[in-house]
Amino acid sequence: MRAPWSESALSWPTPALVLAALLVAVMLWFGTLDARKLTAPDEGRYAEIAREMAVSGDWVTPRYNELKYFEKPPLQYWATALAYRTFGPSEWTTRLWTATTGFLGVLLSAYTIGRLVSPAAGLASGLVLAATPLWLVGSRVSSLDMGVSFFLQLAFSAFLLAFRTGATPRARSLWVHGAWSAMALAVLSKGLIGVVLPGIVLGAYVAWTRQWFLLRELRPLTGAALFLAIAAPWFVAVSLRNPEFAPFFFVHEHFDRFLEGNDRLGPWWYFAVLLPLGFLPWLLALPMAQHARTYALEDPSRTALRVRLALVLWAVVILAFFTASRSKLPGYILPAVPPLAMLAGIGLADAGQRAYREISGFAGVTGLVIAVIGIAMLYGAAQDMTRAPYGAYAPWIVAGGAAWTVGAVFAWRYARRRSNHDRSMLPALLALALGVHAGTQLLIGGHDALRGSRSAYDLAQAVRPHLDRSQPFYAVQIFDHTLPFYLGKPLTLVDYEDELALGLRMEPWRGIRDLDTFEQRWRGDSRPLALMSPQTFEALADRGVPLAVLARDRRRVIAEKLDAHAGELAAPVEPVEQARSPETARVTQP
Repeated sequence: MRAPWSESALSWPTPALVLAALLVAVMLWFGTLDARKLTAPDEGRYAEIAREMAVSGDWVTPRYNELKYFEKPPLQYWATALAYRTFGPSEWTTRLWTATTGFLGVLLSAYTIGRLVSPAAGLASGLVLAATPLWLVGSRVSSLDMGVSFFLQLAFSAFLLAFRTGATPRARSLWVHGAWSAMALAVLSKGLIGVVLPGIVLGAYVAWTRQWFLLRELRPLTGAALFLAIAAPWFVAVSLRNPEFAPFFFVHEHFDRFLEGNDRLGPWWYFAVLLPLGFLPWLLALPMAQHARTYALEDPSRTALRVRLALVLWAVVILAFFTASRSKLPGYILPAVPPLAMLAGIGLADAGQRAYREISGFAGVTGLVIAVIGIAMLYGAAQDMTRAPYGAYAPWIVAGGAAWTVGAVFAWRYARRRSNHDRSMLPALLALALGVHAGTQLLIGGHDALRGSRSAYDLAQAVRPHLDRSQPFYAVQIFDHTLPFYLGKPLTLVDYEDELALGLRMEPWRGIRDLDTFEQRWRGDSRPLALMSPQTFEALADRGVPLAVLARDRRRVIAEKLDAHAGELAAPVEPVEQARSPETARVTQP
């Protein structure tokens, strides 16, 4: 039997308050998606793949910079391309898929724990996840990690709900097949981890508890058939059209990357440090789940999952899996966040005034540390003008830390003043969650001050008045992942491969292998443009290549062909580090 609200530290809000809170949450979650320009590499890459898919209408073979691109499956590309066709390409539509899956993850956490434990624990779990910095960042960055995290969460939650206390055979069958469907969508989001991770977690749980009946109840025949019906068609279609797909995707992108890491190497303790930092300030709530009044958490008949143990194994297995991998990026650990939020919610639902004061105090101190870091950055920028972008970001860091602190102070004061006979800590939890959420949003949004080193938006804006769709545009020995999206056209790669090596091997005519060939093409082209480093610009100019600076920043130059009849170099256009116009750049078809 689930805990009634009267037995919880949190009281049920009125329907009007629930509706108002939901509207505010939607506005906060989706209203700030275009606060930053796209950054390299992930956001620019996945935005451009989806844009080219929307333009070409080819929904089977993903292309990036007009080259075949088989590193990841297409589910996010499909969703973003549909958003582009519906609303037009922009920062907002680029991030819509990750924001939507992140928001659905919050609702799913609340629903799952609300059904398994109590409505109070469900509400707390949703609030914690909505105010977890790592989850918030993942929801506002266009990468594949949030999508796969949500579908993994959906698969795990479906397993938990299928084997909950009192589940009917029909409900169990529906939830089990829902889990198979979620795993298929996770595979279409990012590959084999969509089925490997749930398998490892479930295997670890069965081995620990010896609840062998779970294996018999997984509906392996109908479940596998449903899984294949959802996941297999695209893999079959893309393999038939592109014979090179299967060995590259399944061997290189999975086994080689896991074992070798490529350019994503990190120390073994990378995620062991990142995950706790990204889960601040809710770490103190995790031990409380062990002492919470469990109600339906344990089932003496052993016909239901042990919820807390399942959540712990869910988080630990994912942490261990990616720790063992040599390939490490921050977003990889996102699938471990929802079970931690659920555990924290279980603990907070029964926590008393003292526990809320401790958590609020910890959050307040963390907010002050963040604000002090911002002040130190501001002082450092004032002493060294080369660090001016960090000085522009510093006020956002101070404001973010201040928001954490204000929310924590309100929560602490509320928890301190409540009388013993009224134990509802809901206002304290709401204040703390809102402060952490708003503060993290400020930290994320203010990062746009540093876009000069991670985005080509300003360069693209400077070049667009001089650009038409028929002009050749080269990327010489470097490539900026956001530039094709903001220009609305691919670039011809010169003496550069990196992750586009497979595409260039399949279609070598789309690139230029060496500088000598590039020079010949450049001299024969009409009004060509080229992206390059300042060092490459100087080297080409020294060998007599007719170049003039059209636009530049600290790291990159966009050159145009020097008109021999002009008699002098064209005056360079130098975009500032921070664009002043808030308008979103519209991109066109190539």
